[in-house]
Amino acid sequence: MDKKTTIIDVAQLSGFSIATVSRVLNGNYPVKDSTREKVQKAIETLSFSPNVLARGLLGAKTYTIGIIVPSLENLFFTELIRGIDEILLANEYTAFICSTNDDLELEKKHMTNLIDRRVDGIISISPEMKMIGKEYESISKSLPVILVNGEHDGYDCHFVSSDQATGTIKALEYLIEEGHGKIAFLRGHNTYSYNLKENLYRRLLPEHAIELEESLIIRINAGNSLATIDESCEAVLTCLKKRKDITAIFSCNDLMAVGALKASVQLGKRIPEELRIIGFDNTITCSITQPTLSSVDQKMRILGTTAANNILALIAGNDANSQKKVILETQLIIRNT
Repeated sequence: MDKKTTIIDVAQLSGFSIATVSRVLNGNYPVKDSTREKVQKAIETLSFSPNVLARGLLGAKTYTIGIIVPSLENLFFTELIRGIDEILLANEYTAFICSTNDDLELEKKHMTNLIDRRVDGIISISPEMKMIGKEYESISKSLPVILVNGEHDGYDCHFVSSDQATGTIKALEYLIEEGHGKIAFLRGHNTYSYNLKENLYRRLLPEHAIELEESLIIRINAGNSLATIDESCEAVLTCLKKRKDITAIFSCNDLMAVGALKASVQLGKRIPEELRIIGFDNTITCSITQPTLSSVDQKMRILGTTAANNILALIAGNDANSQKKVILETQLIIRNT
């Protein structure tokens, strides 16, 4: 089956942004004649056919919001979406939820489909780093866009994020103050969130006169799917068998922490006497494991409601009520690990 030509393809061939191509298609913003001609030539070359029904609705609200999310298996995202939906429902909006499965191309496809559906705005949760500057920043010039928990330094987009940096520092310093000198760091694939946390781990340990050992940085391929638990378990088992001196594990999310706990139990470790484990997110999972998991609370529900309120303000044209960058406080929750 031939790949469907999208507005992204037209933008790439014409050399203009998605926002500019959209303006040419919709005729809702003035553009130079030379620009219009180049875009039109790209459209003809690619035999691109825009969604006629959607274009017919131009100027009318659809009362729909697109939500792009890496996974629906990680409870961090589902709780965040719950917060978004709470506000949208109260304002008679409907959400289109699109899961990317951490696939960059699928994220692009979802974004294009949402634009074709004429959603009134897009909320993208933990967007792929490559998408922020190239795609979302461009789209946000003609469509309200809110990015949640993505890389936000240096980009002209609206962001809502938890203070992951402070949360990471709180967790690591708690372990250090308890006297742990061999702290393993468990992370997933290449994302802004995991990279941020690892950079802080690399900085904090030497600042507290603790040797930074590469062998204590545990990497897995997953991060947001249920496969994260088993991958984390296997990786932690391997590490703990080699390094019996490890007394604490900082996990970049709760799925990883569950995997670390599973491995520790298999090895007969006494928790927390012999091994401390701290997760990140504070999902409901933390309260139902045995023992219950310590974690950094990202306050997902509030992240969601804040993102939803901000995008509704943008749609209403009230930029004053939608701050460009909102950073929400995190909290370290100590339980039985």
